[in-house]
Amino acid sequence: MQEAEFGGEPIKLVLREGGKLRGRVVDKDGEAVPNAEVKISVKVSETTWIWLGETKTDANGEFAFSAVPVDRYCGVFVYKKPKKDEGEYLFGRVDVTAEVLGAGVVEVADIVLEDGE
Repeated sequence: MQEAEFGGEPIKLVLREGGKLRGRVVDKDGEAVPNAEVKISVKVSETTWIWLGETKTDANGEFAFSAVPVDRYCGVFVYKKPKKDEGEYLFGRVDVTAEVLGAGVVEVADIVLEDGE
């Protein structure tokens, strides 16, 4: 157990082995989207989400996060910036949060990027 202070109040952190969350980003035609930014947040209360980290998709549009807290709901958000002077900003997200129940691997459904607004 690790002790820390937040806003002047002491808090205790219990570190547990995390799970792995992985998925794939595709465009509206089902083609892999390489080099997209993928960000993950974890729900810590009914109204509070904390950003955990970010990565980029590989050449196959796949991504993975390690050490995802267990027994928490996670939200995954994806962004793909357009090439210089072409296209729209693209955005996608997992519609249903994935709950990491143990130190195993959670697969999320393909995340489809749509034109940004």
